Amino acid sequence: MSAVQPPPAGGGESTEKWAERWIEEIRASLPEAPKHERPAASARLASMLIVCARDEEADAFLMSARRDAVRAGDARELARIEIALAGAALARDDDGTAQTRLASAREQLPSPPPSIAARMWLLETRLARLADVAVPPPPPEPEANADDPLDPDERILLAAELALERAQVAREDGILGAAHTELAKAHEIVDLAASQYLVAAFELEAACYAADAGDPDEARTRFRSAIERYGEAGLLRGEGRAMIRFAEFIATHPGRVADESAAVWLGRAQQVLGSAATWRDRLAIRTGFRSFGRRVFDRVMTEGTVTRIEAFERARGSLVNALANVAHATD
Repeated sequence: MSAVQPPPAGGGESTEKWAERWIEEIRASLPEAPKHERPAASARLASMLIVCARDEEADAFLMSARRDAVRAGDARELARIEIALAGAALARDDDGTAQTRLASAREQLPSPPPSIAARMWLLETRLARLADVAVPPPPPEPEANADDPLDPDERILLAAELALERAQVAREDGILGAAHTELAKAHEIVDLAASQYLVAAFELEAACYAADAGDPDEARTRFRSAIERYGEAGLLRGEGRAMIRFAEFIATHPGRVADESAAVWLGRAQQVLGSAATWRDRLAIRTGFRSFGRRVFDRVMTEGTVTRIEAFERARGSLVNALANVAHATD
């Protein structure tokens, strides 16, 4: 499976990141977008802001869109925004808020159209993975029709995300043939999308697939490609988390070059994520340093100390997320 190449950057005349251009373009186009396309476009914009670690902008934008949906009394529009809010919460490891928002979307649309049902499945699957419970079966592939309109950008993004999620589910279940098939589908879609975000997401899942399939050299190449794509596009949260995944891979596959050590990549992830790191990010980095770090401090921590730190990180994350939710609810 060949690597996906990103679109040209425009001759190198501007240092503006791809994500910054994408965000400004969709912001400018939103006022002129057809009414039925605005909720999905708003959700895509917020999702990109989250991957760029611009959380406050994303929250403010989604809460404004939610107020508009409530005033309009449109259940489908409101459900789509609730799903976007759930996705934003999940990206910040606020599982409780994600579950609450997802439940609200289901209340709005007890029998959701296929595209909304697919979005719900993506969230349910990710929540199930975090809770270590069975993943729900995937829904049918949504198709645009009069009752479930999908603009071209939303259709491509949803198709790619579904294929990548199905690939991950199959890979984690050890069904590598099915995972490869879904990756091939995702590859075709990503080739058409001209989205560096999807290119990076594809490369990351392809890296994980190669690692599980016993091809460490291909996995290394893919991990590095994913990190590079995320970084070049300005997708900081994606870049940092890809670095953590690469460090976890290196820990079981010793590196052959100077910068290829788990501790080095964990340090880079810590620097890239900065204040955008969630409690799970911080815990993964700290656990990694404890397992294969170079500092004495990292190696002398006991299991009990790690457990207490994990509990503190969870509580801290819950408090920060709760305060943010209250602030936006009273805005």
